[in-house]
Amino acid sequence: MSSASRRAQERGRVLFGYVRGRAWRPAALGVLLLAAILLPAGVHAQTTGPTVDEGSFSEGLLWEVSRGAAAPSYVFGTIHLSDERVRDLPAPLVEVLDRVDSLSIEIVFGPEADALIATAARIPLGEPTLHERLDDDRLLRLYQIAERHGISLLILDHFKPWVVATILSMPPEELVSLHPSLDEVLQIHATMNDIPVYGLETVEEQFAVMDGLPDAVGMAMLEQAIDDYDRLQVVFEIMVTGYLEGRTGELLTLFTTSWTGDQESIMEILLQEVIDRRNDRMVERMSPRLTEGNALIAVGAAHLPGPRGILAQLADKGFKVERLH
Repeated sequence: MSSASRRAQERGRVLFGYVRGRAWRPAALGVLLLAAILLPAGVHAQTTGPTVDEGSFSEGLLWEVSRGAAAPSYVFGTIHLSDERVRDLPAPLVEVLDRVDSLSIEIVFGPEADALIATAARIPLGEPTLHERLDDDRLLRLYQIAERHGISLLILDHFKPWVVATILSMPPEELVSLHPSLDEVLQIHATMNDIPVYGLETVEEQFAVMDGLPDAVGMAMLEQAIDDYDRLQVVFEIMVTGYLEGRTGELLTLFTTSWTGDQESIMEILLQEVIDRRNDRMVERMSPRLTEGNALIAVGAAHLPGPRGILAQLADKGFKVERLH
């Protein structure tokens, strides 16, 4: 590792050590961004219940996909959390994981990824920091939230607005957890068993998803995360419960039905960039592994359902898609 990489990695430890005792992981991006923008959805779900499109692979976490002479491969929907309930791998997944020839996940974890995150998460030098952009009431509220979690507001002040929204959207236990996320559990298992691990995206690409959006979107996410902070536990419990029950379509349903007025335009932008375009990219990059056969593809569960979801795209490409769990 170069001296520059070592310095960047050390900055990552300093900047993100307050979050989890180790660097914040990029694989959490998908579900944590959804958490940040689904705050009103969580309350909506409690009162009305979501409507799920049963025809778009909206229920199920583990799927077998096969085409032609290649051995069947498998697609598994993860949730990028370290919650003990999600780290308890279902038996069908364990059986698959023990016999596959490769594992593909959104991001391959390691020191290099941590160093890249440390740099990419910060507001560029010369640009206004959060205390210069938030109104006094929200800045005070952010300070109170930071105090509750033992996070220095001086550090948060230099993070990009959407990054802070992401951090605020994590449950307190996730912020201090030293356990690996579900995605990391899969990577660790594969590495210990000499199974090659491939990344479907890079850290730069995941950050570019949000950095490329209008600045107003990131600020809207942060303001909503501050305003609705007390509802986060409700939202996360809904997400985790729905995930454990395999109701993957619920996230997209909540996402697309809970925004009104000016918020609808933000929802449309986020849906296109955070979900749809990343689905397209990941389907393209998993193709070599599916051609080889006997591969396990593990991506955030919200990427599986829907007409432009990964499973529908694979079906359109001629794959037979069968639910296993």
